[in-house]
Amino acid sequence: MFWVVLFAVAIGGTGFLLIQTAEPAGDDARRDVGSALLSGAVLSTVFVFAERRIEQAVTERQTREQYQLALAMERDLTNRDFSGLNLRGVVLTGRDLARSYVGSEG
Repeated sequence: MFWVVLFAVAIGGTGFLLIQTAEPAGDDARRDVGSALLSGAVLSTVFVFAERRIEQAVTERQTREQYQLALAMERDLTNRDFSGLNLRGVVLTGRDLARSYVGSEG
């Protein structure tokens, strides 16, 4: 991730320099290439961060679903510590939760 952002900054910097060094009149090609590089660098950085956030959300959801499945398969849940886990929507009907700690999230 670091290298992707560093590469995008380098490309964006190159684009910015091309825009800044373009002649005020008549140097449209340099300005156009600079604008394309700069906008491409910004968009790629945004997409990389968005992709990373989506991957984190998917991983969190998969972990939660796996844990729910594991809880659904076990009948005896005595002496378990569920503190720090998000158990919203988890139905544990008929499970033995004796001496289990189901602390508040926070």
